Amino acid sequence: MSPQRHPDAGMAVHRLGSDQTAADVCAASRLVSARYPETIGAVLGGSAARGQSTPSSDLDITVLLPDHGMRRREVLRHNDRLAEVFLNSRSDLRTAFAESRTTRRATALFLFADSIVLHDPDGHVEALRQEAKAQLAAGPDPLTGHEYDAQRALLTDLLDDLTDTGPNSDPHEQLVP
Repeated sequence: MSPQRHPDAGMAVHRLGSDQTAADVCAASRLVSARYPETIGAVLGGSAARGQSTPSSDLDITVLLPDHGMRRREVLRHNDRLAEVFLNSRSDLRTAFAESRTTRRATALFLFADSIVLHDPDGHVEALRQEAKAQLAAGPDPLTGHEYDAQRALLTDLLDDLTDTGPNSDPHEQLVP
């Protein structure tokens, strides 16, 4: 799929579909341009990238910083839109990808792989998107015997708690339907 040019920011954008998606891309592009002039790349992820956002949804943005940039997360409002911004250098992002695989919580991988490119003048974002997609396709490393046993014990314990839930049981266990 060839990128379309975003009219407001002059940045490459993929998968412009609905009016809401276009509004999300525009808002995210403006935020990145205004707040992060040092960026070497940026993507919009989450519900906006999937075309499932609403006007009140937050914008999940990953900003690629130069190698000397400081890894951080910011939650802010920009032009009445809530945004969660993840700022990473390329090496920081690769570390986050590795952590996602290790913890088996692939949030960073999905956020980047399933994103809309906002800014990518040197191709760094697309290269990282391809790395994220490849890691997702490979899946996590197999569980060790100890990890398998621990996960099975946890699942069994939770199932037992749910089965034993009644009017006189722990109120926290009653919250699980």
